[in-house]
Amino acid sequence: LKDGVIEIRRFMFDLRPTMLQDHGLSPTLRRYVEDYNRFFAKRIQLKVDEPLPALTPEQELTIFRIVQEALQNVHKHAGVDASAAIELSHDDASLFLTIADTGRGFH
Repeated sequence: LKDGVIEIRRFMFDLRPTMLQDHGLSPTLRRYVEDYNRFFAKRIQLKVDEPLPALTPEQELTIFRIVQEALQNVHKHAGVDASAAIELSHDDASLFLTIADTGRGFH
């Protein structure tokens, strides 16, 4: 039952993280990566170039969804011992999201 409740909370967070609206992108990504590491026993590192520029709610949600999908792909395809690094950086005109993993890769 305890595991079921944890799983339901994770699904709720994944669907529409209210934390994103309440606290912004950086804290939400940090929490998601921490939870992901704990839940899947992975080694995912997150680096965010603070402070981030002002983003619309749609932009924040899009970035969150990209990270979310990338981590799901790491879980599904990279192998049990794979780790990953996520970096969110910016310059005056652009925001850069880099995601790399140590998975098996493909041809």
